[in-house]
Order: sequence, then structure tokens, then C-alpha cells
Amino acid sequence: MTAYVVSGLGQASGAGYKIDEDRMNKGRAWLQSTLAGHSNMVPDLRAYVVFALATTGGAPKEALDAAWRAAPS
Repeated sequence: MTAYVVSGLGQASGAGYKIDEDRMNKGRAWLQSTLAGHSNMVPDLRAYVVFALATTGGAPKEALDAAWRAAPS
């Protein structure tokens, strides 16, 4: 759910709405720590979390690499 909220806040900001940056930063921090702590996260969820981070300020390279490796071939 946090990934959806972070993604939505990013979209709202991109559309010109004022958002609470503190909430965005806390949500992004939680997503980053969750990615780091759950190496066995379901691939679809990992992909969306990485997407939410990437579209709101950048995803860690190792998270992008892990999402790519988990993608079905």
C-alpha cells in the first residue's frame, strides 16, 4: 500500500499539487528499507516498489538490478 501512496503523491506533485514532502520522504524511506530487508519479496510487488521509488526521486541501483533479475524470462 505504501508504494501506491508514494506513487500517487509523486503523480500529484507532477500535476502541480502541493504535497507533504515529509510524508513522501518517510514513505520512500520505508520502501527502501523494506526492499533491503526482504530479498524474497514477490517479484510483482518488488517491481512496483522499485517503480514508485524510481518515479519519485530514484531507486537504489541494487533494487533495480534485483527487480530485473526477478523478472520472468
